[in-house]
Amino acid sequence: MQADKAELHLAPVSVQIDNLSDRRAQAARLRLAATLNGSGQIALAGDVSLQPLGARLDWQVRSVGVADFNP
Repeated sequence: MQADKAELHLAPVSVQIDNLSDRRAQAARLRLAATLNGSGQIALAGDVSLQPLGARLDWQVRSVGVADFNP
């Protein structure tokens, strides 16, 4: 039995990356903001690195209903 799938739409999406480098140990600063299903807001901001692979992100979610994730 296959489970039903919830449809989630992210639009518009804004991504900003600062301090991007080819030095693996250098962390980059990431900011992402998106609208979920026309009304919810999702935001992420923080540092990401490739080596070691990691992220230290602050996140905010506003006006996202549980029903959005229920098919």
